[in-house]
This record gives sequence, structure tokens and C-alpha cells, in this order.
Amino acid sequence: MNINVYVDNIKKWVQISSDEVLDRNKNLSDLKDKNAAIINLGLYDKFISKEALESGFLSDIFTPENIVTDSNHQFVTDAEKNKWNNKLNKPITNQDHLEENQIGYDELNEKFYIGLNNKNVLIGGASALDNIKVVNGFFSGNSQATVIHNTKQNQNGEFVRPIFVDVQCTEYTGGDLGEISVTYTAEAINVYNTGSFTGSFQCMIVYQLGSANRWNGL
Repeated sequence: MNINVYVDNIKKWVQISSDEVLDRNKNLSDLKDKNAAIINLGLYDKFISKEALESGFLSDIFTPENIVTDSNHQFVTDAEKNKWNNKLNKPITNQDHLEENQIGYDELNEKFYIGLNNKNVLIGGASALDNIKVVNGFFSGNSQATVIHNTKQNQNGEFVRPIFVDVQCTEYTGGDLGEISVTYTAEAINVYNTGSFTGSFQCMIVYQLGSANRWNGL
């Protein structure tokens, strides 16, 4: 909008506002052609616009060789990131051969291992006694086997052979127990007694400490 005022001492109408005049209070927001103003001021020669960066046409300018780095601003490789993300003090999924001092976690038996001298050494987990299983049963008598089916499995689903089995009678035998003996394989534990006693017993089954395993019911 054009605004004119009459100036008495010069006897003339003077234009004090026009559509072509910028309002200083609007901080250039009333420019009709902002792009033309940027070009006229040579700003494109001094600064890079957001649109230019997003368009990607400056890829030949912004190359790693043209970017100055310092100790706090540097490029990293995928190999370096992978190494940092899998550093030795961060547990990884347990492997057959952990690197020296590398910590591995076995989700199957909820245990932690550390690689030492080319071996996986157990350092902790859900329980310090879960390599031991106690089972209650009854003698069959007269050298007949009471069979306890093994339920300890390794990470491949294979049954694990016990390393020690002990059987104790849990009630009075009246002298009819006879001799107790056991045999065991990866599949089952067989408990025998030579006498006629058929009362109860308790069987403690011990497995290799630190083996990757699980219980599959009993």
C-alpha cells in the first residue's frame, strides 16, 4: 500500500510508504523474491544451502579427503566399530573357543565363561550346584535294576554322561538290603541291590562342572 503525506513547507505530497519499500521491523520477511536477493548478495558463493546439501549434487566437494579431522572429530571404519562393540569385557554369545580373556555367556545353562589358555573356564552363572541332580527312587531288589533315565543334555541336545553317582538308602532295611551297585551311561543310571529290600533310596548324580547343558525334565 502506498502512503503519501503533504509537506506544507515544500507544498508537495511526499510518498513515505510503498509496496516496493521494505519494513525494517519485518527483518526482510517481506521480500517478494528472496532467491533473487540471495543471488544479488552473492550468498550462494559464500554459503551452502540446506537444499543443496540434501540434493546430493555436492558429493564431489564433500569427500573424506576434503574434510579436516582432529582428535575429537574423525572417521571410523565398520571394522573398528565392530571391534569396539565386541571388546573383550563385553560378554558375547558363548563359543567353543573364546579369545584370551573374552567373556562368553551361554543362554542355555545361564552361565558365564572366560577364555584362558585356549580353554573356556566357568566363572559364574545361575547356580554353583546345578551340575548335581538328586533323584528319589525305590530299589527293585534281588539284583534287578531300578532305571533312572538321564535328562542332562548339552547344547546340541545330546545326553551327558555323569561323572559320579552315589546311592543312599533312606529308610530302615531290616538287613535285607544286600550290596548296592550302580552303572551309568549317557542315557540312564541303573541302581541294583542284591537283597530283597524294595524300599526308598536317594541318588545323587554329578555331571562335569561347566559343561554347556540343561535339564530336560525328569
